[in-house]
Amino acid sequence: MTGSLIRRFVGGTSLATLTAVMIALGGGEVLAAHQVGSSGTTGSYSWTDTAAHPAGVCDYNGGGTAGHIYIVQIKVRAPDSVLWPAGTGSSSGRVGFKVKLQHLHGGTWSTVNTGPEASATASRHTSAMFGTRRVHWAGPISGKDRAVAVLTWYRPNDSVLGRAHVVIDHYKNNHDGIGRSYCPVGYSDV
Repeated sequence: MTGSLIRRFVGGTSLATLTAVMIALGGGEVLAAHQVGSSGTTGSYSWTDTAAHPAGVCDYNGGGTAGHIYIVQIKVRAPDSVLWPAGTGSSSGRVGFKVKLQHLHGGTWSTVNTGPEASATASRHTSAMFGTRRVHWAGPISGKDRAVAVLTWYRPNDSVLGRAHVVIDHYKNNHDGIGRSYCPVGYSDV
């Protein structure tokens, strides 16, 4: 934080609160799931996505052609919290959660499959409750895959109020137990 940002933040903030914020910003494990796009009016949300607690899991089949093991799905843990946005004229509403699976093609991430959307009710103070979402993939045997979570806030008439796209940055690989920042598409049997 720069001096001017600290001065603006401190206006009325206790030293203990400021110290806690500085510790949170400067140390410890950083949450990694990050928003890559949004539109309209969205509520607040949070995800725990660290190397120690990855939000994504890569699942593989038990063997494949030419001695390879192939990815079959990515699972994404539910967000820790998804709230209804303030200033919308209502104190609660429906929120959707789905996962897009993207494959890296020559330096560009392209969506290759999208899982079904789950929906739940959120208020300004009570989070929507979701379970783990899955998206399947049986694509090429080389390269990298990742998950993009899509959160959608809906108006009462089911039109979209707002949408956020969040890239999941940490994955547990169920094949070998090693954590990575993407899901490898194929493994060689050794």
